[in-house]
Amino acid sequence: MTTDFITSSQHGVSPVVLPTTLRFGCWRVVSTRGQGRWHTVYCVQPFGSNKAPRNNYSLKAVTPGVPAERHWQAIDRLARRVMLHESWQHSGVAPILDAELDQFPFFIVEPLVPGQSLFQISKVISHWPLTKTLWIARQISEILNAAHHKGNTHLGLTPDKIVVDSGGKVTLLGWSNTHRFDQRCWLPKETISDVFTRAPEAFSRDYRAQPAADVFSFGTLLFFLFSGTWPTCGSSVEEIERQQKNLPPPDLSKVSRVSPEPLAKLVMRMLSKNPLRRPSLCSVLDQLVSIEIDQLGEQRHPSPGSA
Repeated sequence: MTTDFITSSQHGVSPVVLPTTLRFGCWRVVSTRGQGRWHTVYCVQPFGSNKAPRNNYSLKAVTPGVPAERHWQAIDRLARRVMLHESWQHSGVAPILDAELDQFPFFIVEPLVPGQSLFQISKVISHWPLTKTLWIARQISEILNAAHHKGNTHLGLTPDKIVVDSGGKVTLLGWSNTHRFDQRCWLPKETISDVFTRAPEAFSRDYRAQPAADVFSFGTLLFFLFSGTWPTCGSSVEEIERQQKNLPPPDLSKVSRVSPEPLAKLVMRMLSKNPLRRPSLCSVLDQLVSIEIDQLGEQRHPSPGSA
């Protein structure tokens, strides 16, 4: 694959530097969407396209200047996303359209997912209607359950990874932490955003991926969706870890007046410190569907005195 990058060898690993032209293989950069520790995300178009730019492709590349000692981490996170695509695909997960992981420039290309993340939406809307929130929660559980059915975990579920389009369809992003069941994990633990939904057992250095960790993370997300607050809070990674491991989970029914009792009980089970006591994603999905149907029935036929 043709590249327009300058590379040089240092300590046995070539550092990533800025391209001499805004091109990655057959893709030309239209704009930069954001930059993180490991990756920079660009809006791109196929090189040579005569059409006006529509910014409808997203390219994630190793961030220019990432330290050589962290280079393998950046590539590993891209590779995990590609391996997931090769083993499993879902309508709620963006497909991989192109990838280069064997040589510079290291990158993957996906469709640009329309919509806003739950993190963005939460800044504008503090509380959604109950039935709409249940619908979004049910879609998230459907995606995670399908991944678990194929032996894949997510291990990075946060509000900024969940995108909702104008029609309410959910797309789940952020599969850079994905591991197969029982695979030993490397998970970042440097910032609060890395850990504030992480299951207690997943803080261990010897942790091996299990679906119960996704159940816990999804439980923290449900708690946030239905209450507007998080079950734990802290100003440091160490404080979040301590709370996740030691503090009992709060009762959703005491902080959210709109949460039906079955939902509050479900979230409490999902937030159990013991992974063996958490329900499976399949069970979570079944219960969310049941709760959603009951709420729709309540709207159509409200009980006496509920108005």
